[in-house]
Amino acid sequence: MKRLAVFLLCAGFCIPVLLRSETLHLKDGSAVKGRLVKTEGDTVYFDTTFGASIRVHKDKVAKIDFGEGAASPQGEFDASMSSTEVPGTLLVSFEKFELTSRIIMDRGGKKDEYERENAVEQSLLVNQKKVYALVDSTTDKIVRNGPETMLRNDVKPVEFKVALAPGIHQCSIVFGNPKASEYVERFDPGPLDKKLVLDGIRVNSKETTALRVGLKRKAWRVGKSELVRIVN
Repeated sequence: MKRLAVFLLCAGFCIPVLLRSETLHLKDGSAVKGRLVKTEGDTVYFDTTFGASIRVHKDKVAKIDFGEGAASPQGEFDASMSSTEVPGTLLVSFEKFELTSRIIMDRGGKKDEYERENAVEQSLLVNQKKVYALVDSTTDKIVRNGPETMLRNDVKPVEFKVALAPGIHQCSIVFGNPKASEYVERFDPGPLDKKLVLDGIRVNSKETTALRVGLKRKAWRVGKSELVRIVN
């Protein structure tokens, strides 16, 4: 939070009650809760829960989460959006969805290192730009077989919303192991790599566009699946 000090005005000890909770994330890794007031030109105006007001150049903003916090975001501010545009909302949900990432650990291996490699990132790219990401690094099951141990990470994606500029977008839903490098040969059957690319997703100002994603099993190929868009 110290890195935010340069942006804070004198606030005293008054803490106002805000009607909604939002989180401003800067590209230097710092974050602060409060309320987005407006964007004007290249400047973002933000009122904090500390009673201070922040003015930040748009280039310094990574995102703004609209909801109760970044760990379970309910929407994000697109820093490339024009200040004159009123955003719409893209709602992404998942149905009958189950993905699993497995990694084989040698006896004596460091479990935390293997878990880090086996972490799964759920992300959304809009027009080739990542606007949402959530990483699951939990181990849901451990199976020991002689000198080897299998760590299993079951993916349970969560519904989320992002604020986008009105227009037609290319959207990509991606699930993968972002840290799969050192132990890439230890994955069973290999690192997770699932991607669904959808062109022509229209987002209208002040409206919500729903995008539902599911899994389709490929015929005669046990354990193989692909991401699909669910319509109606």
